[in-house]
Formats: sequence, C-alpha cells, structure tokens
Amino acid sequence: MKNLMRPEINAILTAEQEAGAFFPCTEAAAKTPEYWNHPVVKRFENIHKVAIEALQDYATLYGFEYGKWVNIGYGDITGADVLAEVVNKIVSGQMSVEEAVAWGGEEMEKYSIPVK
Repeated sequence: MKNLMRPEINAILTAEQEAGAFFPCTEAAAKTPEYWNHPVVKRFENIHKVAIEALQDYATLYGFEYGKWVNIGYGDITGADVLAEVVNKIVSGQMSVEEAVAWGGEEMEKYSIPVK
C-alpha cells in the first residue's frame, strides 16, 4: 500500500491507466507533476482542477460514508457483484426495477453494518 500511495505511483494508477476516470486520492498525489503532465489530464486540466477541488469536500465511496466509521462489508458487496446482480435481475426479466433495487438493498445491508 505504501508503494501504491506514493504520488508518482498513484499518478500512474489514475492518469496513465484511467485518464479522466479516476482522480488522485491524496493531496500529495493531486499535486504531482506526473499526474498533471499526462496528455489527457493536460487537455482537460480545468475540468480536473474543478473535480479535485470538489472531491476534497464532497467525495464519498459507498461503504465509506459513515464519517469515522468504516464499512468492512464494502469488499463483500463488490466481491459478490451485488450491483451487477441487480442489473442482471432487471435485464433478464427475473424482477422489475423496483423489486431488483429492493433486493439489492437488502443484500447490501447484509454486508454493510458499519463498525468502528
């Protein structure tokens, strides 16, 4: 993890592998030249600046929106592909949108009891 969080490595994970789709997750990574010098980031620099500024105050990731609480079920939710299964149930006609969303919510609740 220490290696992945190094600003120059984090720039590779964000700008190089998914330019425009992922943003640096630390202040140091958001300031590194390796990120800002990527051609896609450079072309849309203003958009990236606005996004990074907004992320500092408003970014959340489902499973981690409890302030000091951490949802240890986050990995289980993504590992079980609960969200993909919701879509599958809708597309395959097994459930209506409302039924599938309710089912997915119940499944996620099984995994997402916040703990300290």
